[in-house]
Amino acid sequence: MKKKLVITLVLGVVVLGGGGFWAYQHFQEKPQQTSLLTTTVKKGDIIQEITATGTVMYPEEVPLAFEQNGKVREIYVKVGDEVTAGQALAQMDTETLQQEVTESMASLKEAELNWQQQKVEAEGTLVKARQALRTAEQNADPAYLQNQLAIAEQSLLIAGNNLAASQLSGDESSILQAKTALTQAQSELINVQNTYNGGAEQAVDSAKADLEIAEVKLARLQERTSLAQAETAVVKAQDNLAKATLVAPSDGVIIDIPVKEGQTLSNTTTVLNLATGGELLIVESYVSQDEVTKIKTGQRANISLDSAPEDYMSATVTQVALKGTTTQNVTTFQVTMQMDEVTDAIRPGMNANVGIIIAEAKDVLIVPSSAVQTQGDQKGVLLLSNPPSSGSPSSEGQMQGGPSQREQVQGEQAEAQKEQAQGEQAQAGAAEPRNSERSAPQGTMSNNREQGGMGAAQFVPVETGLDDGTNVEIKSGLTEGQRIVAGTRTNSSGSNTNANSNRNMNSPAGVMPGMGGGGGFGGSARPMR
Repeated sequence: MKKKLVITLVLGVVVLGGGGFWAYQHFQEKPQQTSLLTTTVKKGDIIQEITATGTVMYPEEVPLAFEQNGKVREIYVKVGDEVTAGQALAQMDTETLQQEVTESMASLKEAELNWQQQKVEAEGTLVKARQALRTAEQNADPAYLQNQLAIAEQSLLIAGNNLAASQLSGDESSILQAKTALTQAQSELINVQNTYNGGAEQAVDSAKADLEIAEVKLARLQERTSLAQAETAVVKAQDNLAKATLVAPSDGVIIDIPVKEGQTLSNTTTVLNLATGGELLIVESYVSQDEVTKIKTGQRANISLDSAPEDYMSATVTQVALKGTTTQNVTTFQVTMQMDEVTDAIRPGMNANVGIIIAEAKDVLIVPSSAVQTQGDQKGVLLLSNPPSSGSPSSEGQMQGGPSQREQVQGEQAEAQKEQAQGEQAQAGAAEPRNSERSAPQGTMSNNREQGGMGAAQFVPVETGLDDGTNVEIKSGLTEGQRIVAGTRTNSSGSNTNANSNRNMNSPAGVMPGMGGGGGFGGSARPMR
């Protein structure tokens, strides 16, 4: 009985050990296998561009405000209206302003009446001054003065004779009258003598001075100098009234109305925002100081919006800032681009993704950037010596290269056979697998994969041109239609891992065995615009 129990325990241990070994072999990580991804040399376009983000804007936005404080009475436009230069946009309350105009005009009218009266008086004074000058000039004539002197002397002689005769008669009344006449004749002679001796010339000078004063006074009145203050008050009142109407300084579109009717404003409050420049829009962006030297006016740019990232619109660089802006020790330069066309999908204020084209090559040979290797100081690609057979798996434009159907079937059959053998070994008490059953080390290319008729891959030197990060221009070394290695793929634990690891590999030149599978250009390029 004890012997039977021992045999049963031994058999149990053997079965459990065999089952554990089978589970270990079944679930352990499968060895990695690396295969090549291939593609065809073809023609296409290469574009090098500087990418940035920006904001859609109007070319110019003009804030409009009333030039004085007051209350908004009426707004004549709404957002989106197209307006022309001189068009009335809004109106302030004008009751007080109109009253100021009325009062200033009344003051001006009163001032004009006073001015008219002063003007008439000045004109009369001027006439008299002119007449006085003519009289003085006549009295200063030498012949006239000589004659007046003779007359005065004769009058004095006659008055003296009359007095002597009256005294002889003894008539007191006659004597008194003769004395009075003699006194007057003496006084007249003195006056004539003074006039003759320079008094006439002084009279002329005085008359001239009076005439000049009268002329100046009239001239000043004619200049309306006394009315200037009243006239200025009227002009100011009328100007204030005119400024109560806000007009468009140029053609444009109303893009914002931040105030409401009835609101009291200062002369610094924006009433309307006017966008000028027609229907054109611009995009303002900022680039680093390392990139700004590559950007020139006239370069083309591709614009997409966050709302429609796959829709590209064209633009042209119109301005590149000469002076940078530094924020938190980072210096950037503003770049302005004008949109070639404006659609309903684009609005000012939207975020934009910008691609400024700094170089491009059209209809040139291109290969994936990952296909270019470097051996020493020489760039090249791995060229397949034989094109793939019609039965070999290959899909242009996709990074594929998984095991063929035949390989998958063979693998499944081998796995099933292996599992069956492991189960039998477990039952027989085998504890360890044979070395020949171990998988190849991870990271190696299995020589048991189907070649697919590709032949060998040979390193071929090439001359490269533009590289946009996805594809690179081939200037020489290849021809259109040739098949090359684009990268490698590693399969592990039943999963595929694409690794475009050919680029910058310093693998030795020579023949590299081709592996099954095929592929196309790595990455996804933006559609050509």
